[in-house]
Amino acid sequence: MRALVPEWLAQTAVNRTAGVSYDGKASRAARDLAAQQLVAIKALVDDGSDRTGADVSIYSWQASVRYLEDRKALVLPLGLLGLFMNSMSTIEPVLVPALGRPVIRELMPVRQGPYFWRRHNEQRLDAIVDCVAAVLDVAGAEQADARALATEVALESGVLQPLLALYDRRLHEEHTRGVRLHSDYSNAELFFVLWALGHCGEKNAAILVNGALRNFAPFSRAFQCAVNQAMWTGHRCPFWR
Repeated sequence: MRALVPEWLAQTAVNRTAGVSYDGKASRAARDLAAQQLVAIKALVDDGSDRTGADVSIYSWQASVRYLEDRKALVLPLGLLGLFMNSMSTIEPVLVPALGRPVIRELMPVRQGPYFWRRHNEQRLDAIVDCVAAVLDVAGAEQADARALATEVALESGVLQPLLALYDRRLHEEHTRGVRLHSDYSNAELFFVLWALGHCGEKNAAILVNGALRNFAPFSRAFQCAVNQAMWTGHRCPFWR
């Protein structure tokens, strides 16, 4: 089975929802073009035997995404793969946090992963983690090492910047200026709400979400956090230069 990762994760995708009708050769050409706009990556899928893990349910899309170094392949849970397939060459902005986060998170380098780190990059990550750990509130953490939690917060805050950029781009492409997607939230606020909901059920979710958001300046601007509010901080550790 092949996992298809949509082109919109890497570059602007062609919007095929403009209501144009296709027939015959034109229809086949359109399907071929859509297929070319997806990057095909081989994925390993369990065979459905008794050894099959719980994360291969057809409805599972929050199970972990894995990168296999020897095969240069991403392994996606079937539910997430199904959402990718349904989205084809375009994706609604409101789905960006749910679909983009697990993939971007997996592709971010970590020391124990398949990616090569230069020494100065490791030193920079150490400095960011030290910075985060200095202010991170780990009270109530579920059997977790404080530095490991700080590393997760640093990486999660690193995901937010490219994910927000993708959300803003899709918003610009899909909607005219001034369109509000939700009556209770601005479009910027909605992004962070959707991103936070994607952590529901995860271990230490509250610590990770609050820590990453405090460390990300666009969150404070979106919600206009005042100095005396809990989510405001004057101490941030930017992941990206």
